[in-house]
Formats: sequence, structure tokens, C-alpha cells
Amino acid sequence: MSSPKKAAPTPHRFDCDLASLEGITVLGESAAVLFSVMLRLEFGPARDGMAAMSATVPASESEALKRAMTRAERDVPGDRRTRGQRDHDRFLTVVERVGEVIDALDHQRGAA
Repeated sequence: MSSPKKAAPTPHRFDCDLASLEGITVLGESAAVLFSVMLRLEFGPARDGMAAMSATVPASESEALKRAMTRAERDVPGDRRTRGQRDHDRFLTVVERVGEVIDALDHQRGAA
């Protein structure tokens, strides 16, 4: 009996020099690792104003994203959002923070 094949990580959708993000952290995690996750995202067709996204990521990237999302959680008394809604909000917070770091680096490079 053959062993099941392991899924290969989704390739990055764009070539990007992640080395420029080394040593920078976002929500306690490597900005390079978190951005690598984002570069792997694939988007399905939009239906009713929504589109599914997915990616197969290495375990190390998945764990870093989970930890960053946990740190992004805001305690809101009486929060009535579902777990999926909270996960969505936490994921977007991580994406926004990584984007802010990249924007700041681009601005700093442009000013130099």
C-alpha cells in the first residue's frame, strides 16, 4: 500500500524578495513568513459579492499566522460574532499590519 502524497505548498503568485523583510516582526512573527502566506493565496470566482480564497502553506507559515491572529484578537465584551467572523477580522488585521510594514519600508527606501 502506498503512502498518501503530501500536498506541495501553493507557489507564490508573484516573485518577491522576502529577504528585505527579514528581522522585521508583525504581531510577534516574522513579516517575511506572514507575507509568504499572503503570496500563496489563490482566489476563486466571485459569487454574490464574495470570493473564496485558499492556499496550501508549510506548517511553519501556518503556525506563525495562527499565532499572529491570536495576538490580533480584540476582547469585546458581549461580542456576538461567530468564530468565522472573528477569524476573518483577525486575518484582516494581520494582512493590514503586514501591508503597513511594507508601505513604511517602501516609503523609507524612497526617501533614502
